[in-house]
Amino acid sequence: MGGSGTSGSLRFVADNGENFIVTLGVHNYKRWGDIVTNLTPDQTGVIINPQYYNAANPDRQAAREKQLASYNVANAKGRNFGLNYIVADGNNLKVNIIIG
Repeated sequence: MGGSGTSGSLRFVADNGENFIVTLGVHNYKRWGDIVTNLTPDQTGVIINPQYYNAANPDRQAAREKQLASYNVANAKGRNFGLNYIVADGNNLKVNIIIG
């Protein structure tokens, strides 16, 4: 990512049908992250990522604005997913993605 106002999404799909997207970015020169679970087949990163910048999706915008360094969520089957920035400041951010 080149700087503030950038982000990217990774979609994970398991052979048991569980899937989720992790979106990581920089907003106002501060890191942020979010996880979306219980995806439909058409909900790819290309669909989800722009929603963080679209007023039609206030929940996604709010996730970006919170600028969280860690976040945890469970899917409909009760599996936990998390992200935790282990380097949360500076130009070389690092994050752990936890699937539990």
